[in-house]
Amino acid sequence: MRPEQDDAGALSRRAAAGVEQAADGTEQVTNGTQQAAGGFEVDEEVQHALDRLTLLINAAEALSSTLDVDQGLRRLCRTIIPGLADWCAVDLLDDRGRLRRLVVEHRDADVTSPGLDEGLLPAAEGSAASVARALLGVGPVLLTDIPPPKDTDDPLYAREKELFERLAADTAVVAPLRARRQVLGVLTLARTRREAPLTEDTLSLVEDLAHRVALAVDNARLHAEARHTAERLQRSLLPDLPTDGPLDVVARYRPASASARVGGDWYDAFVMPDGAM
Repeated sequence: MRPEQDDAGALSRRAAAGVEQAADGTEQVTNGTQQAAGGFEVDEEVQHALDRLTLLINAAEALSSTLDVDQGLRRLCRTIIPGLADWCAVDLLDDRGRLRRLVVEHRDADVTSPGLDEGLLPAAEGSAASVARALLGVGPVLLTDIPPPKDTDDPLYAREKELFERLAADTAVVAPLRARRQVLGVLTLARTRREAPLTEDTLSLVEDLAHRVALAVDNARLHAEARHTAERLQRSLLPDLPTDGPLDVVARYRPASASARVGGDWYDAFVMPDGAM
């Protein structure tokens, strides 16, 4: 009986060891699965960072490709659609403080067209629209519950709601365009698909994007001001031509190029003592 008991005990010990080995093996497999999952998470984070960097680089290239503000903003919106948003709108304050919608671009070209939703907007002062809040420097703000238009809405709020409703915005982000401690306008991005909404994670990216847009707009305006000043200086240097000579002469200023808007040839005309010009 004793040997049988010993054999039974050894079998029990081997069985117990087998269970422990199985448990260890399972734990090792589980740890390997966790490591693999962790690797996937790292890969996803790296890919997310690369996608974000690529979008910002493409946006910067679109904005720097031209000094024309309208054209640059339209190229920008076409760059971030449909990767970041299904449609994009940019509103800027003009030199008289009026808000003007310069660009509305949609991933579906048949939904909107240049000029359809663009143009001068109602006054923002006292409005409940998210665009008006953004002009005060609030944002970027995520909109997840967009109410339908009402008769009691102020003009700008009604215009904003109508755009959201017509373009079927499900979620949106409204961000101010700030540069040199002033707000130049508003950037609006919207998603129409419930399965791919804009979230809080998008806000930092939109804020970075809005900052780049604001810098590009500010630089373009500074360039336009410098060009205008140079052109006024050139025109002020045109000579006063005589009107009592044998010829009718006139002075004209034509800029040397479309980019510099300065330069050209200088000339003068005067009447000699004998009456010749």
